[in-house]
Amino acid sequence: NNFYPITIEEHTEGGYYARCPIIQGAWADGETIEEAVVNLQSILKDILEYRTNTVKPPLKLKEQKLWHGLALAV
Repeated sequence: NNFYPITIEEHTEGGYYARCPIIQGAWADGETIEEAVVNLQSILKDILEYRTNTVKPPLKLKEQKLWHGLALAV
């Protein structure tokens, strides 16, 4: 598994928004924090699988020497 940093924000109208700021298009919503994280994990898996199975160049992740927060294993 690789670990990817994530952020979670609460929607003003209810529910939560989770995203992985280092991978374009990696975000998901959910009614609960847990649902948003599970949905994001599924999106990340799909993005990584797509890039592995196509001729796209490998993802270039931004190097973050000092990072504190949440990470999601994919």
